[in-house]
Parts: sequence; structure tokens; C-alpha cells
Amino acid sequence: MKLAFQLLNNVQNVNSFKEVLSLSLVQGNADKIYFRLVDMDQKTADGEYLRYVPVPGYTVQISFVHIDSNQNISRSAVQPYPSDDRSILYVDVLAGESLQPNSMNAVITESGVNKNLIAVSDLKVEPIGKNKFFC
Repeated sequence: MKLAFQLLNNVQNVNSFKEVLSLSLVQGNADKIYFRLVDMDQKTADGEYLRYVPVPGYTVQISFVHIDSNQNISRSAVQPYPSDDRSILYVDVLAGESLQPNSMNAVITESGVNKNLIAVSDLKVEPIGKNKFFC
């Protein structure tokens, strides 16, 4: 089993969301990053990954590493629908936090065992103002 997370957009409830290959945020704005746990070894007939529903009591720790400023952000993901769908989670991005593109890492802990998750989607971070230069 190859566990991963796929970013989501327009999340309204467990039946209303869009899986995306790329999610774009604006640097410095508060936001929620929704994602879904998936099993990369299992696909539907359409080629989409099947969701992975972890055991009750699991946790997911998210970290964002910023290589320029050494500002590492780490927090637990939140299950917005714990009784309906444990595969959907989100993590808050606070106003003023400095994120870099594709800097999101995730670790799931199930029954005391930690597993790193693979990122299926790209996280893009748009700079504010007129500066569109990325290093």
C-alpha cells in the first residue's frame, strides 16, 4: 500500500469537492488546505486513486519547510467530517505565514506506526504585489 495525499478544492461537504492536481494559494493570506488520503496502489476505472480510510484514532501531522527563512511550520491536520469520511482533512494556514511551493509534507500515525505520505498534487504559492520572481 502506497499512501498519499491529494489536494482538494471547493470543499462543501463529503460529497461536494474537487480533487485537483494543483492548488494555488496567495502568499501571506489565511487559508485552509483541504486534502484527501488516497492509496496509490488502487485506482478506479477512470484512473483516479481510491480514498484511504484510516483506522479510528489516527492522526496526520503536516509540516511546511521554508528553505530560505528556516521557518518551519508544523501542525496537526483536522478531520472536518470524522463520523462521515475520515479520509478528508484540512490544515490551517495562518495570515502572514510564509509558505513555499510544494513544501507540504505529511505523516500519518495509525496504531502507533508513522508513515510518510506522498504528495499527489502540487501546492503553488503566488507572491503578493508585483514581484513574480521565484527562486
